[in-house]
Amino acid sequence: GRSTADPEFGVIRANYVAKPLRALESATWFVVEEHKKDPSTGNMRPVLEPMPDCEAEKVEELYQRAIYAASSLGNGIDPILSEKVKLEGTEYHIEVCKESGHYLMRKVPNSWFGKSY
Repeated sequence: GRSTADPEFGVIRANYVAKPLRALESATWFVVEEHKKDPSTGNMRPVLEPMPDCEAEKVEELYQRAIYAASSLGNGIDPILSEKVKLEGTEYHIEVCKESGHYLMRKVPNSWFGKSY
């Protein structure tokens, strides 16, 4: 069934079926800070850290503009590919990248020489 988000009361209401209210929670962007070895498998796993709200809002805005620019309503994504969101207190920024024919948001070193993907 369909649901409706009610931001005023912070709940999600089911429209056509009887279901209990669910809490409406905000989403955020995460950054891979490091990789750690998983003791059960021995594989390296990323450690995700949530971005501070001010940076997450800027990344979300860049993401939304990229989606619109790449859509049939937009004027093309090429101008968006040169935009960056600086991660305060780090030597990195976030940008939209094209990889294997797909667009993605990537954490990239600020130095030109550090960019390797």
